[in-house]
Amino acid sequence: MPRRSVLATSTVTAALALAIGVAAPAATATPARPASTQVAATQQVATPAAAARRGSFVHQIYVAVAADKQLRGWKQSEWRVQRISVSTSGTWARATVHPTKGRTDDATVLLHKVKGTWRSVDFGTAQVGCGVAPAAVLRQLRLGGC
Repeated sequence: MPRRSVLATSTVTAALALAIGVAAPAATATPARPASTQVAATQQVATPAAAARRGSFVHQIYVAVAADKQLRGWKQSEWRVQRISVSTSGTWARATVHPTKGRTDDATVLLHKVKGTWRSVDFGTAQVGCGVAPAAVLRQLRLGGC
């Protein structure tokens, strides 16, 4: 029985990732105490309830990115959200928008959670977040070049 539960959980999580177009983050070395939290929709979780909560969070980020005016004119099949990182405060996040058809370079999105809703506050390929987020948040999310 435990085997079936693990298989069902990973299947639900993978299906959720495919449904909303989110890919797993690239493998990176993690520091002893991370400054931000990486979230992957395809990460295996302990229970289906935990998978639903995580999927809900990832879906909120995806919806905020999709609403950004920079993506107007792009079909949802032409891009996907990758490498979501959340600051330790839990109110700032960054994500990478990857074009699936190679039309342009990856872009970085800075998001801010206000009154429980994630919103895209900056979008681009360089100096994302400069003058928008506090310097400490930019360091945590590894955004720089200001």
